[in-house]
Formats: sequence, structure tokens, C-alpha cells
Amino acid sequence: MWLFYLAIGVFTITKVTINFSVIPYLVIIIFAMLCTAITEEIIFRGYLLNELTKGFNIHISSLAIAILFGYLHLAEFSLAGALSSGLFSLLLNYGFLWTDNIYFAIGMHFTANVMGRVAYSDKIFEFGPEKVLYPGLPWIGKIIIMTLGLYYLYIHYKKSK
Repeated sequence: MWLFYLAIGVFTITKVTINFSVIPYLVIIIFAMLCTAITEEIIFRGYLLNELTKGFNIHISSLAIAILFGYLHLAEFSLAGALSSGLFSLLLNYGFLWTDNIYFAIGMHFTANVMGRVAYSDKIFEFGPEKVLYPGLPWIGKIIIMTLGLYYLYIHYKKSK
């Protein structure tokens, strides 16, 4: 995400130092993010979403799971982060329902988690003082990108029918 903000001029990097002594940290992050993605996807998409779609239509079920997912991430993030997590959950819900593939959701979740942890890690990158002008801007960018991703998934799904 920071590459996107760099490209549009939201922030500038005055110095980047890659610390290669963080390889053990990266291994732990990758393992933790993989476990998180697998666990959350099995619970939210594999079980809860499947059960809800038995009694409700896919849109109501997807929205309910997205609200729950966002709410449960509220303690970890700000309100904007929880909204972003909820929208990401909506993307994962429809992706899972349209592909009927839990590995799709696990892969997307894992990638998003690793990229978020690595790209914003001060243990790996040392950024200059002008990292981001507005603290809420990364969440706004993520919401825009996820909305476009959801739209792309919808168009692809409609073409496949």
C-alpha cells in the first residue's frame, strides 16, 4: 500500500534501510499470519457463512459476517480499520461464495495480513520522517482498493454465469 501512496505523492521516503537481521521476525510474522488466515477463514467463511446462507440469502449472510468480522477487529484497529476489515471481509465472503473455494479466501487473507505487517513494519524498513501526511489515509486507500476489487470480482462472476 505504501508504494501506492508513494506513487501518488502522498508521502515521500527520504531514507530506506533494509535490516536483514529481521529474518527470524519475518519467519514468525509469516507463520502467525498463515495461522491467523487459516483459522479466521475456517471460522468465518468455512463455518459461519456456510451456515448463514442455509437460512438467509447470500447478501444478508455476507453483510452479517462482514459486520461481525469488522466488529471483532475493532479492538486491534481504529474505527476506520474496523470498517476496512469489514469491507475486506465482504470481499472475502463474495470471493468464497462465487469461487466455492476456501483456499481463495485463505490466500487473500494471508496476503493482506503479511503485506500489512511487512509494509508498515519499523523493524524491517526505516522510513524518513514524512511517512504519511494523514494517519487515516492508509485505511481510505485500502477501502477504495477493496471496493474496486469487489467490483472486479462481481463483474468476473457475472461473466462466468
